[in-house]
Amino acid sequence: AAPEKDLPQSKAELDAKSTETQTLSVQLGRFGSDLRTIAESAAAVQQYTEEAAALDVQYSRAAKLAGYVTGRSNALRVPLLQYVLGMMLDETIQSANRFFSVLSRGRYALQHKQGKSGAGYGGLDIEVLDGMSGTCRSVETLSGGEQFLASLSLAFGLSDVVQSYSGAVRLDSIFIDEGFGSLDTAMRALESIRQSGRVVGIISHVSELQSRIPTMIRIWKTASGSAAAKVIAED
Repeated sequence: AAPEKDLPQSKAELDAKSTETQTLSVQLGRFGSDLRTIAESAAAVQQYTEEAAALDVQYSRAAKLAGYVTGRSNALRVPLLQYVLGMMLDETIQSANRFFSVLSRGRYALQHKQGKSGAGYGGLDIEVLDGMSGTCRSVETLSGGEQFLASLSLAFGLSDVVQSYSGAVRLDSIFIDEGFGSLDTAMRALESIRQSGRVVGIISHVSELQSRIPTMIRIWKTASGSAAAKVIAED
C-alpha cells in the first residue's frame, strides 16, 4: 500500500487528469460537430457538382442546337429561319420562272443564289440566268422594264406558292403601283397575264397608260376637298 503521505498528491493528479479528460471530451464534441458539418458540406458540394455536370450537358446540347439554328455551326452558315424561307423561295422562283420565261421571251430565268453574300448571311439572294450569254447576272443589271417583269413574275410565283400551302385560298388578282420602265413592255406583260385568267390592277397617273387601259376606276379631288370616283369601262 502507498504511504499515507502520498494520498494528497495522488488526488491532485487525479483531479488534473479528470479536468483534462473533460476538456478533451468537450474538444471531441466540437470535433464531432465540425466533422458532421464538413460531411454535410461535402454532400452538398457533391450534389451541386452533379447538378452542375447535368446542367453543363444540357447547356452543351442547347448551345449546339443554337449554333445550328442561328447559322454559326451549320455548314451553310445560314440561320434556320433563312433556310426555311430559302426553301420557299426555291418554290417561288420555280413558279415565277413560268411567267418570267414568257414575259422575257425565253431569255431570262431567276435562280436562287447560293453561298454567302458579302459579310452577312446568305440564303435569300436572287440572281438572273441570261440565256443569251449563258452567264449569271445580278438583278441590278436588268433594265427598268426587265426588273418590272422579274418583280411581276415573282409576285405571281409567290401567289402560287401561297395558294398551294393555303388550300382553298385563291389569289387571282394583284395591284401594281406605277414605276415600271418601258410602257410597251409593261403592257405586253400585263396583257399576257390577263389572258392567263388573272386580274391586274394598276395605280397610275400616266395619261398614256390610262388611255390604253379599257376598264378603270378614275378618282379625283372635288372642289370641296373630298374624293370622287367613277368606273369607266369600254365595251
